[in-house]
Amino acid sequence: MAEYNTSHPDPQSVPDDNEPKSKPTGNIPLSQSSSINVVVIGATGVTGRYVVAELLLCHEITSVRVVARRKYDVPREYVNSVILSNAIQEGKLVEHIVDLEAVSDGELRGIFEGAHTFYNCLGSTRSKAGSKERFIQIDTDIPVRFARVAKEMGVKHMSLLTSSGSDAKSSFFYLKMKGLLENTFRDISFPILSIFRPGLLGRKEQMKFGEKLFSLIWPAIQTDDVARGIVQESLNVITGSSLPVNPIYYNAQILVLNAERLRVLRSADSPPFVASEQIDDTTKPLPVSESSPEQDTSKDAKPTPVDTTDPTAVEVKNTTDIVEDKDSSIPTGLTTEADNAKSGDDDTQVIIPGKEESAPEV
Repeated sequence: MAEYNTSHPDPQSVPDDNEPKSKPTGNIPLSQSSSINVVVIGATGVTGRYVVAELLLCHEITSVRVVARRKYDVPREYVNSVILSNAIQEGKLVEHIVDLEAVSDGELRGIFEGAHTFYNCLGSTRSKAGSKERFIQIDTDIPVRFARVAKEMGVKHMSLLTSSGSDAKSSFFYLKMKGLLENTFRDISFPILSIFRPGLLGRKEQMKFGEKLFSLIWPAIQTDDVARGIVQESLNVITGSSLPVNPIYYNAQILVLNAERLRVLRSADSPPFVASEQIDDTTKPLPVSESSPEQDTSKDAKPTPVDTTDPTAVEVKNTTDIVEDKDSSIPTGLTTEADNAKSGDDDTQVIIPGKEESAPEV
């Protein structure tokens, strides 16, 4: 098993005169690139499924390469989308069904050849994986190996989904491993590394009883909102309209990006969704704070990029206490789908924010 760095500083805590060396100097605006290819792992998991669906809807993206143990399953909300259906029929979705642990470096190089962005939505929990060792293999060893090949093949942008509270020095195993994973990805030194740390995930009808109970106290962020935020941020990087320096996104920033994405979808000639809940005017309002000003959601409004170089705009967290037994992997009530976790193909599950965190309520 690989060794992971426990001492890497959080980039947002680094003084201005000593910023991380990884800078966004390699982003490729579409005007300078004939095709934009992306790679996704964890594409059959709770959030990963939505990330792939959103990518398939993006005209800016040429191909979406999914690496998984089983075939991609389109989320219920997207099954009647003509745009998504056409994208799949035209070959935009390229599936590589492999054993994630046994796939050769040579095959991975072929998968990442010519790719611009790599999305890691892979994850599990210790209880579902069966042991700490197996959890580490699924949650860290596989993503790190893929990331190193991606960097070798010239991938410009790494989009990493982890968890609120991730900290390599945490006494909680799950949060510690997420923090170690982030540190290792920083050490790989992609030109741009974007880290997404959402709070409690709302999975609609898939939420367990305990998750629904916790969501009454700690409002959950919906998985499709997280996915749209991830995709919109990467589109901003690809087109050159947003140039973050190793940003970390929490719920507030994810919701801003989600709203930006929804404005684009609403302005389309043919909205890609049939589900009215995703395109009507009742969409969740943006958080209003100094770091997330109230936005104009009118059809003609121009997207307002998040100033991710400003720690006050990036380091927005929640103010709730963590509820956890230190002997457990993750807080009570937060679980993954068993079939996904057994295959090592579930996306990462997020936790209730730690009590050391503080910020505007979202």
